[in-house]
Amino acid sequence: MESDHLQIIFDPSNLLNPENYLDQDYIISEFFDLLGDKIVAVHAKDFIIENGKKRKVSLGQGIINHSLVYSRLKEVKPASNVLIDPSKINETLEFLRKILNTV
Repeated sequence: MESDHLQIIFDPSNLLNPENYLDQDYIISEFFDLLGDKIVAVHAKDFIIENGKKRKVSLGQGIINHSLVYSRLKEVKPASNVLIDPSKINETLEFLRKILNTV
């Protein structure tokens, strides 16, 4: 998509579901390949699959490959914002600092 007006909030959790979560590395990489230059923010969330359904969990307690997300973000759009849920801000920031220091 060649438009300077299109910007994206990337939410990997919204791309993944019980049927495709095992292919998440491919899905996340494909998203970055196709639209990575349009990302302005990443919504940092996490989930697990329980009884065949998605269940939201605290950031870093789920199955999203955050190392892949943030390493690709660093390559493509390093100045992007990260949107977080403020309800567990201390543990969220601690997890993000850890991930961002390793990518």
